[in-house]
Amino acid sequence: MDLAGITRGHRARALARKPAPVQIAYLGYLGSTASASIDYRITDVHADPPGHSERYHTERLLRLPSTQWAYAPSGAMPEPLPTPGDGPFTFGSFHRLAKLHRGQLSLWAELVARTPDARIEIADVATEDARARVLEPFLGRGISPDRVGTHARLERSQYWELMRRTHLALDAYPYNGGATTCEALWMGVPVVSRAGRHGFSRSGASILSAIGLAELVAPNDAEYLQTAAALASDRERLGALRHGLRDRMLRSPLLDAAGFMRDLEYAFRQVWREYCSADE
Repeated sequence: MDLAGITRGHRARALARKPAPVQIAYLGYLGSTASASIDYRITDVHADPPGHSERYHTERLLRLPSTQWAYAPSGAMPEPLPTPGDGPFTFGSFHRLAKLHRGQLSLWAELVARTPDARIEIADVATEDARARVLEPFLGRGISPDRVGTHARLERSQYWELMRRTHLALDAYPYNGGATTCEALWMGVPVVSRAGRHGFSRSGASILSAIGLAELVAPNDAEYLQTAAALASDRERLGALRHGLRDRMLRSPLLDAAGFMRDLEYAFRQVWREYCSADE
């Protein structure tokens, strides 16, 4: 099992020598390794729809039946807030800043402009230069900098507190959040996600589908804006989503570690049987 793909610290040269008869990629890199030495990649039907994603892979796709994710929340995470309070509506981004290109920030600026009195909180903005880059699309739409909160790298407790006081989290695109999305949902914060063609741009679709909230996944920028703006204007619906979100996750495949392992073990058995049959 390779958990790095072609990310930093990868072992692609070692894997190219085929040290194992069957080599499988999973989790750390949510796309094809483009390596002939990797036989399979583990995913699910929402991240890589059958008949659609094969064209982007050199590997065969092993689609787990429920989800490719197994989430285990930290016991130190506080309880969700039923509502963040009576202040302005708050959108939140909790991603690494490297994921937030100008097009993404411009889209969020349009969303804030559409939502009177709303503000946005953006994490991982560590320098004044970074803040200036983040603010530029908002200022270009006439949005006051007072409506754009930025935060340097926070301690875990501060990060979770910022998260749970946010009304609605915004997924990044094209590289969606994974653990970040799960944490926001566990903190009772719904997430609106934009889905694309590749597995790394469909992580949000995979996670939200696993908990029965596929309606928060948008196929394009226009519907992404529409979905987020509609939730921002419907506090009753948003409150209902927040109220049951942690219980919804607890009942979902995302937190069913035993079920996930059964699915994974079944996939391993099928792969090994295919290998042994081919070798006969």
